[in-house]
Amino acid sequence: MKGGNTMKKILFSSFALLAIGAAFTGCSDEIGYNTGGEGRVYLHTKVSTDVKVVSRAAQENAELAANATIWISGSKGAVRKYNGIDEVPTEGVRLVAGNYVAEAWAGDSVPASFDTRWFKGREEFQITDNSVTTIDLVCKIANSVVSLSYDDAVAEVLSDCSFEIGHNGGKLTFDASTPEDAKGYFMMSSYDKDLSYTLTATRTDGKGTYTCSGLIKDAKPTTEYRIRVKHDGSVQAPIGGALIQIVVDETPLEEINDIYDLTSAPLISGIGFDLSKPVVGSEGSVEGRSLWMAATSTLTDVDVTSTSLMQALGLDGEGFELFHMTDEFKAELQGLGITWQVFDHAETGYQEVKLNFADNALSRLPKGDSDIVIKATDAEGRSSQAVLSVKISDAMVEAVQLAEDAPTTWARTAVITGRVLQDGVTRAGIKYAPAGTQSWTTVWADDAARSAYAPGDEYTVSLTGLEPGTRYEYKALADDAESANTCTFTTEEAAQLPNSGFENWFMDGKVQCIGTDKASRFWDSGNTGAALLSKTCTGPDSEIKHSGNYSAKLANQWVLAKLAAGNIFAGEFLKIDGMDGILGWGRPFASRPKALRLWVRYRTGIIDKEGSDDAGGKNSGMKKGDMDQGAIYIALADGSKMTDDVDTHQSWPCIVKTHKDKRHLFSKDDANIIAYGERILTADTEGEGLIEITIPIDYRRTDLRPSNIIFVASASKGGDYYTGYTGSVMHLDDLELVY
Repeated sequence: MKGGNTMKKILFSSFALLAIGAAFTGCSDEIGYNTGGEGRVYLHTKVSTDVKVVSRAAQENAELAANATIWISGSKGAVRKYNGIDEVPTEGVRLVAGNYVAEAWAGDSVPASFDTRWFKGREEFQITDNSVTTIDLVCKIANSVVSLSYDDAVAEVLSDCSFEIGHNGGKLTFDASTPEDAKGYFMMSSYDKDLSYTLTATRTDGKGTYTCSGLIKDAKPTTEYRIRVKHDGSVQAPIGGALIQIVVDETPLEEINDIYDLTSAPLISGIGFDLSKPVVGSEGSVEGRSLWMAATSTLTDVDVTSTSLMQALGLDGEGFELFHMTDEFKAELQGLGITWQVFDHAETGYQEVKLNFADNALSRLPKGDSDIVIKATDAEGRSSQAVLSVKISDAMVEAVQLAEDAPTTWARTAVITGRVLQDGVTRAGIKYAPAGTQSWTTVWADDAARSAYAPGDEYTVSLTGLEPGTRYEYKALADDAESANTCTFTTEEAAQLPNSGFENWFMDGKVQCIGTDKASRFWDSGNTGAALLSKTCTGPDSEIKHSGNYSAKLANQWVLAKLAAGNIFAGEFLKIDGMDGILGWGRPFASRPKALRLWVRYRTGIIDKEGSDDAGGKNSGMKKGDMDQGAIYIALADGSKMTDDVDTHQSWPCIVKTHKDKRHLFSKDDANIIAYGERILTADTEGEGLIEITIPIDYRRTDLRPSNIIFVASASKGGDYYTGYTGSVMHLDDLELVY
C-alpha cells in the first residue's frame, strides 16, 4: 500500500498521553508520498475531559468534533484554519518546510455552566522536505471544575441547603434541584482568579438560617475542586465552624481516567479522481472508477443505490448492499464488473473497503446523468454518503454551474469553469452576457501548454470588467460548438461603509456618537471613556473637511493622568473597565474591496506621554522623544468570533481590552483575518487641507468571502498603551471602498 487517507479522530479522554495507534492509511493506486519539496502533517485531534457522561456522550462528542476550531501557525502567523474536524484534509496537510504550531479549541467558553465545557490544545512540530509527520493534538479541559457532596450527618442539623459558587463573571448554585453528580465548569480570567462560595441552609433546630462563606484561591484550569460539606455528628451542640466544615480537595484532571473515542464518520473518497466531479464519457465508452471507504470501526453496511445502474445491468431493484447478499448475487455482480475488497486492521479495529466499478459496468449506463449513491455505516451507527455521478453525452462541452456564493466571483471579476465531454476539442472557452441582454462576449481559455483536451477535463477562464451586483449568463465553447446548457452567476455588491463621510452625529447622554441613533450605529470611538471627565476625543468638524458639512476630528486628550488617543472604529464601545475600555471591533460585511480610498489630514509632534506599563515603548514600540504616528487600518474577517466570558459576555470578530492586566489587542495575524491593509502616518500631511490616500488591501485567503469588516483610525499608533503626543490630531472624511 502507498499513500492513502488518514482518519480524523478525536480521543475524548482525561488521560492526555493515551496513544491513538498507527496512522490510518488506505491503499491507493495512484497517490504517493512524493510531495515535491514540501512536507505533510497528519493531525490526530484528541479531547481530554474529566467526567463520564453516559447519556450524552455520543451527542456531545459529535458536537465537539463539529464545532472544534483547528489551526496551524508558522513564523508569520496562521497558515491553515479548519472549522470542525471534518474540514481537516484526510490526506494530511501539506506545508512548506519550517517550524509550526498546531492549536485547537473545542466546546464553548462560558463563564459558568453545569454542562458546557471548554477545551484547548497546542502542539509544536517541524516539517522537513518530503517528510510525513503525525502529531497528537491533545485538547485539555480549560475549565476549573467544581463538584459538591454532603456527609450524611449534615442532614441532621441543616436542611434546604443551597451552595452558591463562582466569580464576578458568573455563579452556579448547587441545591435540591441539581443532579447529585453535577459538576460546575468555570472559566477563570487572569485578573479574577478566585472562586468564592456561600453555603446557605435552614437550621433544623428552628433557630433560623445558617450561612458559611469561603474562598478557593487561585483556581487553576484543568483542575477539579471536590468540595465536601462535613459535620462531626454532634446534634446537641450549637452549629458553628467547629462542627460544619467545608473541605476542598484539589485534583488535577489528568488523574481521572474516563475514556471516550470520538472519530469522524466513515470516509468515502475517489481513488485517483475527484469524487465531487462527474465521470464523463460517450455512449458505450466510460472509464471505470474505484472508491475507497475507511472507518475507525467495522463497517456493517455499504449500500449502493442507483436505479439507472441496476436497469443498465439488467438487475431488479434499486441497488444492493455489499455485506448481506448471496454468493450467487455476488458472483453475478462480479461478472458485470462490480467488485470489492475488504481490509481489516486488527491492531486498531479500523476497516477499509475498496469498491470497483469497471469500464464494462459504467459503459452500460444510458445517455444523460446517472447518480450512484454509496452509503457506508459503521458499527457505531455513524454513516456517510457519497455520490458517483456519471455523465454520458454527445455534446462537446458543457458549462459548469458556479455556486451562488463561489469565492471566485468578485465584484468586477469572476472565474468560470467549463467541462469537455468529448475527444477532439482543441480550443475551449466561455461566452457570457448580462442576463437577458444577449450581448455576448467570448473569452478563450489560455491553455497554450495543453495540446488537446480529454473527456472530463475542466478549464477555467477569468472574466474582467464586470459590473458589481449584476447577474450574468454564460455558455461553454469548444472550437465551433457551444454548450446546450446555460448557467448563471451574480457578482458581489460593491458595498460601501455607512455614513462614510461622517455627516451624521448624535448625543447619547454626554457621549458624542457617530450616526443617527444608538440602535443603527456602525461607528464608535473611545468617547465613552473620555466622557468621564467631560472630554471628547472624536467629534465632527465643520471647518476642516473634504466635502459635505463635516469631517471626523480625532484629537488626543489628557484624561485622569492618561493619554486618550482620538480614535474611530467600526464596532461598539462595550464597557468602561476602571479607567480602561473594552471594545467590540467589526461589523457584518460580505464584499471584497481591493483598496480603501479616503481623505485625511494629520498633525503630530514629539511623544510626551507614555503609559504606565509602556516606559521606553516596551509594548507599543513608541517612546518619549520619538515623533508620534497616526494609524489607519482595515481588515476583513471570517465568521468566527471571540467571546468575552467575564466582562461583557458578548461575541465580536475582535474584542479589545486596554487594561494592562488583561490586555488583548487586534493583530493582523489573527486566525480569522483574511485580508488587511494599513497606512501609518509618520509626519504632518502636506498643506492645510485633507489629502487623498489609497490603502491597498492584501488578501491572505481568497477561498472564502468575508463575514465582517474591521476599520480603525487613531491619532496615535501607541494609543492602546496610552502612549503618544497630547497634541496629535487626525481628520478623516469620505471613505470609499474601491473594487
